[in-house]
Amino acid sequence: MSDIGVGENPPEALVESVVDSSGEVRELATNGWPDGYTYGATRYADVILRKAFPARSGDLIAALEKFAPTLDELRSGGGGRTVFVKRFDDSLAAMADSTLKCSTLNVEVAQVR
Repeated sequence: MSDIGVGENPPEALVESVVDSSGEVRELATNGWPDGYTYGATRYADVILRKAFPARSGDLIAALEKFAPTLDELRSGGGGRTVFVKRFDDSLAAMADSTLKCSTLNVEVAQVR
């Protein structure tokens, strides 16, 4: 039985150990992310991205390093699909297409030999 009385809040240390906060956004567990952004991840998403999908992780880092939304883009509307979000997504898609084309080219070259 607990020594915490009715209406009292448990100590913070107890809350941290008992509450399942796996969906909580926390600081990244990995390093090497571009400066100029505030990062957070849930359930070690950054670790999973780096370990399971290193090429896509590299694409994301490269896209973040190159990306600079303009003031006009930030001021414009668009809901969840603003101009700068679409431009960022398109830059990632172009990297994925480029990687896929390079992979396909390598396979085709290997088959010709």
